[in-house]
Amino acid sequence: TRDHAEIRTIGAICMFTEVRQTTDIERTFASLAFPFPPRNENAKAFIIDFDYNRKLFFNRKNLEDILQRDPDLFRDYLNTKVRWKDKIHQFIALYNERHPIYFPVD
Repeated sequence: TRDHAEIRTIGAICMFTEVRQTTDIERTFASLAFPFPPRNENAKAFIIDFDYNRKLFFNRKNLEDILQRDPDLFRDYLNTKVRWKDKIHQFIALYNERHPIYFPVD
């Protein structure tokens, strides 16, 4: 199989997409349940929380929990009146600018 991850954003909030090949049995069950042919790959979005060294699903709750660590930024986030999906990438970038990560170099 050709499982891999695509890193989309690197920073205090690191976003990546895991892509794995769909198995034959998964495709069979999907074709029975849905009228369209299933894809050969299955992709899921995740984030890495560097402060707590954990991998989380990319969803609103998990991202808002991280943004709350910066009260000023979180207040701006709450006051921005657009849909969550339309504003989250902007606030991830702002959070990453304010909270850089450092990698050890020897």
